[in-house]
Amino acid sequence: MSDRPQDRIYLSAPYQSGSEAKLLQEVLDSNHLAPVGPHLRQFEELLEDTFHYSNVVALNSGTSALHLILRHIGIGSGDTVLVSDLTFVGGVNPIRYLGAEPVFIDSEAQSWNMCPALLEQYLSANQDGLPKAVVLVHIFGIPAQVKLIKGICDRYGIILIEDCAEALGTQVDGQAVGTFGQYALLSFNGNKLITTTGGGAAILPDGAAAENILYLATQAKAAADYYDHHELGYNYRMSNLLAAVGIAQLQSFDFRIERKRAIHHQYLELLGDLPLAFQEGNTGKSCFWLTCATLTTDRITPGRLCQLLDEQYNIEARRIWKPMHLQPFYQGCESVLNGQSDYLFEKGICLPSGVGMTDDQIQFVANAVKKVLM
Repeated sequence: MSDRPQDRIYLSAPYQSGSEAKLLQEVLDSNHLAPVGPHLRQFEELLEDTFHYSNVVALNSGTSALHLILRHIGIGSGDTVLVSDLTFVGGVNPIRYLGAEPVFIDSEAQSWNMCPALLEQYLSANQDGLPKAVVLVHIFGIPAQVKLIKGICDRYGIILIEDCAEALGTQVDGQAVGTFGQYALLSFNGNKLITTTGGGAAILPDGAAAENILYLATQAKAAADYYDHHELGYNYRMSNLLAAVGIAQLQSFDFRIERKRAIHHQYLELLGDLPLAFQEGNTGKSCFWLTCATLTTDRITPGRLCQLLDEQYNIEARRIWKPMHLQPFYQGCESVLNGQSDYLFEKGICLPSGVGMTDDQIQFVANAVKKVLM
């Protein structure tokens, strides 16, 4: 008898509370299908109130949010932006959209986030040509040493942008990530803790910044009773319909984040005796968007582990992000490396961690991992 289940276990199993369908029907009945509607601002206000964010502008992706933030602060051709080496490419490409150059800063061992010592090392050695901004990623929901990094940026007069695409609900000393830097961005992609099926948001320091981001996100249309455009704009605004999905999902946010944390701790308990070293934060309280670990054995590679889980047990597991300095498109970019992101890519795996997973499914995944590794 095969151990392979009929239903696939996905990396990010979706969860619906039931309120999504009801609210979407209300939107349909009210005929608020146009891009702008009352749910859009309501979603932004809910984010501000729930996480104590300031001036949220909902957009069509986290990548769009970073693009607009970088443009707003004046990033352009010839500028340098420091960014976490271990991240998804969507958090780096906007630097190139604007003609600037990324410099990749490697990870620290425990949290896998940007290493503060390497950041300090780079800035100290380049005081005559400092970057304009640092994009700090809270990778897989684990908080970076954001207070320490904010202090370093402040000393050098550099703008800190927090990439919280994977870290909605993560806290440091009771304060939500995304509230430490001058700017931050969120993602509501289909695999995130809160999803609008596609979407993101920019978190801005003041009303003037929010107004400019909104202006750029809506084709840079000037205030006139006709279509008047004086500069390049973009079609980046979130739609009212998708905002309604976000509102419905936020209604079950407390359950979602506690479920993520429970899944992570179940894996720690079930797999604690295996040759795995789990990603752990050295500060703060994580949302544990994904439960990730490195293999501490040479008997099997992460790629082979993922392949066997797929073929034999119908389980989707993945390797962690390939570091930016190894990406073909970014070959030749300056990097400050300590070998940590290389090691994480060589040894790291992401286990199924979706809110929609049942305890039986978690047990099934754990048993499958044990059979493959033992």
